[in-house]
Amino acid sequence: MDRLRSDGQTVMFVTIDGKLAGFIGVIDPIKETTVAAIKSLRALGIKVVMVTGENQRTAEAIGKKVGVDQVMADVLPQKKAKIVKSYQKEGRFVAMAGDGINDAPALALAQVGIAMGTGTDVAMNSAGVTLVKGDLVGIVRARALSDITKNGKWWIKRSCGPTAKANHMTLRMGVYEHCIF
Repeated sequence: MDRLRSDGQTVMFVTIDGKLAGFIGVIDPIKETTVAAIKSLRALGIKVVMVTGENQRTAEAIGKKVGVDQVMADVLPQKKAKIVKSYQKEGRFVAMAGDGINDAPALALAQVGIAMGTGTDVAMNSAGVTLVKGDLVGIVRARALSDITKNGKWWIKRSCGPTAKANHMTLRMGVYEHCIF
């Protein structure tokens, strides 16, 4: 079981008639572009933290494979929102990426909530940005687009979404107002 978790697999127990019969390991494949996206974000000086409900051993194995700066594991949904708040209290600008119902509160609290388009509607409705392909490279692209708009080279008006925040809305991590990349 520990060997499976050390490989980044989630272990599920199998029971028959209420008695443990065995266990299996499953793993979500890591997208080919994930490592490069994380390297690009880190090269921009962005601290990349993986916050997950996965157990510590599995999370650390995945975090090591993809090259994040820090791993926070065994995190329940309400704790994700508290983590966002704690970074904000430290004066940090927080961008949160997620794909599930469990991520929605943290996505809504972050200065930039980034939903994976391959995830749940609740996550997409809670975030300001949706990455259609659910690929972290979209975060790098959104950041680059934000830098262009921030530097005044061109503006994207509030035509990206329905909420009425401002006519010209840009943030450091991407164009806000629920734009889809």
